[in-house]
Amino acid sequence: MGDSLIILDTQDYIVALNPAAQRLLGKDPEALVGAKLREVFDFWPSLCQAVSDGALKTVEERCELGGMRHFQIHLTPLRDPRQRPLGKVILLHDMTEQKQAAARLLEQQKALAILTERDRISRELHDGQGQIWGYFNMQLEAARSLIARNNAAGAAELLAQLAGVVRTVHAGIRESIDGLQTAAAAAGDLLQRLSEYLDWFGRNYGIRTELAVAGESLAGKLSPVTEAQLLRIVQEALANAKKHANPSRILVTVAGGAGRATITVEDDGCGFEPDPGQRNRGSYGLKIMRERAEDIGGELRVESAVGSGTRVTVSVRLE
Repeated sequence: MGDSLIILDTQDYIVALNPAAQRLLGKDPEALVGAKLREVFDFWPSLCQAVSDGALKTVEERCELGGMRHFQIHLTPLRDPRQRPLGKVILLHDMTEQKQAAARLLEQQKALAILTERDRISRELHDGQGQIWGYFNMQLEAARSLIARNNAAGAAELLAQLAGVVRTVHAGIRESIDGLQTAAAAAGDLLQRLSEYLDWFGRNYGIRTELAVAGESLAGKLSPVTEAQLLRIVQEALANAKKHANPSRILVTVAGGAGRATITVEDDGCGFEPDPGQRNRGSYGLKIMRERAEDIGGELRVESAVGSGTRVTVSVRLE
């Protein structure tokens, strides 16, 4: 349709408008020229008030005009050579199709993220929990064999060990559920969700957790999918530290700068000696974190040494 141009005098009467504005309003020029802005745009009171106040420069607004429409609005004052006011120029740029396309793209990203997450969870269950259930089966068969041989003491000891493993698995499942619920919460404030999860983690496991923020603000610079994946990476890093490092303190630092967002998870645990094949403690968790980072075009780096703790760093480009 093109941009709609409307020229007003100092009293906000319409003195001229281009064909795009005529088509937008669906009226002939004779019915529009000489009319008060408030009479023509009675369906858009916020625009009329802003123009009257002279407060509007360049903003985005939406209005009910043959259905919900989105506009970028520019208001420019008209002055004579002696800077005396002559009127105003309103430029309406219809952004409805752009907004709708962006909304469709966001829905597609969400759908893809859901499918990717389902696939990852299925692999986690198969590779992680599947092995545990295989272990349960073997140990239960061993306990049954001991009972058949009247070795009640041996069977009781084996079952007590299994009960401990069951409690550990239950705690892990609960942690995964809580982590997924946090990641699925309303997007828009990564720092708040990180803070809430760190508080929960610290209370439940007795590990002191801290959140530090550095550099420029990340507000509005990360997509919902990227925020969700970054949160899951932090959760996996915390779970890895709890399971394998026995830390007393974990520090999570969120930093923005040079067009990138960087999150670092540092613990003061026992550390380990990384090897190229990642065949060390928590290697499965490291694999999952790397996959999540790759899904959002990010990079993951793990630094550790025996007795010196571990640092996990994930970095992604800002939008």
